[in-house]
Amino acid sequence: MSKFQWFIWAMFGNDEDGIYGDKSFNPEQEESVWMAIKWWLRNPCHNLCFSVIGVPRPFLTTGDYPFDVFSPKGGWNRLNHHSIYNNKNYPFISYIGWCKFYIGWRERGNFGIKLTRNKQ
Repeated sequence: MSKFQWFIWAMFGNDEDGIYGDKSFNPEQEESVWMAIKWWLRNPCHNLCFSVIGVPRPFLTTGDYPFDVFSPKGGWNRLNHHSIYNNKNYPFISYIGWCKFYIGWRERGNFGIKLTRNKQ
């Protein structure tokens, strides 16, 4: 695979759901270029986040609430994913309050960033 092909795969590919996305949402929807573009806009850089910079499995998660993305009590949740495969730490931090925010490696091993306004 050339560097250009690898770049296209990492930035625009989706090994899990294919270029047309998760068909369970609407199994009869026609596959088209527009549908592939909409799926990529919804989930850009899927292969990059999961396969290139993702946490190699298996890993051990420790922290304030290791099985939750957000703290059930609100406020901060700090986690650490320790990969048994390469003996490295992958941090994750989230906050829920006036906004919902997270950055780091998530529970499935993929890297993610999210910032939304919290509806209260």
